[in-house]
This record gives sequence, structure tokens and C-alpha cells, in this order.
Amino acid sequence: MNKSKQEKTLNKMNELDENEQIETGKNPELQSLSESALPSSLSKLTIENCDNLQSLSKSTLPSSLSKLTIKNCPELQSLSESALPSSLSELTIKDCDNLQSLSESTLPSSLSQLIIKDCRNLQFLPVKGMPSSLSELYIDDCPLLTPLLEFDKGKYWPNIAQIHIIFINRECM
Repeated sequence: MNKSKQEKTLNKMNELDENEQIETGKNPELQSLSESALPSSLSKLTIENCDNLQSLSKSTLPSSLSKLTIKNCPELQSLSESALPSSLSELTIKDCDNLQSLSESTLPSSLSQLIIKDCRNLQFLPVKGMPSSLSELYIDDCPLLTPLLEFDKGKYWPNIAQIHIIFINRECM
């Protein structure tokens, strides 16, 4: 996608109202989101198949966002500290092979559900920064992370044991 087509896509996003969900879908040239590209009242966003998206930076997502899904963004390396809005309650990250860690201040205090699937290189969670509001944690097919989450033995277990619903590799803990 050339630069002008990418700009048109982002401008179109800004015209949507709060009741619409935006899906970026098959946007291989998208490397980042600009602060003004998304409607300020947006509640749901799916970022999918953005082959060159490397990071989400602070203040690029609207403060009204409650649900964010990031799928098949193989070059995504990080979610910067404070990149996620304080209103976010559900976060899903799938098939992001280069994602290695979520930093301590990444997850907002409002987060109630975290789903991470098929992130083969993910090896660090912000265990000290896990929000107390988190009531559901699903981790699947993250081979470097799984041993750290093992029931009663994993390094991270003491930090996640208080979460009400925990599924690791489709197994309820």
C-alpha cells in the first residue's frame, strides 16, 4: 500500500462514529498509528495483518477504547509504556511472533481480560504490573512464557495466582 492509500485508510477511520468497530485488516505497509488517525470516541479496535507494524506508541489510541485486538502483526516488537488507554478492559494479542515482552507499565489498571496466543518469542509479562482488576488470563502457545506460569512452581505464579480465571495452554489452573 502506498503512502497516499495508507493516509486515505487512516482518514476514513477518523470518520467513523463510536458505535463502529474498526478493523485495519491487511494493511502491510502500516508501520504506526498516528494520534489523530482514530476517532476519539472509538470503543473497539482490531489491528490485523499489519506486516510492518513494529510498535504502538503512547497516545496513539483513543482514551475511550475498551477492547483492543492485535492479530498477525509479525514485526510488532513492543507496546510502549502507557501505550494502552486507561479505559481498556479487554486486550487480545495473537500471532505476533516478534513480541518479546510487555513492560511493567504497559497494562492499564482497568484491564479485566488478557488473552495472549501464539506469540512464540514472548518471554516476559509485567507480573509486578499486573492490574488488580485483571480477572481473566488466557495464555496459549507461548512456549517461552509457559514454564514461568506453571502452577505453584513457575516464577510468575505467585504474581498471577489471585486472578480468578487462568487458562494456560487451554488448561484451567
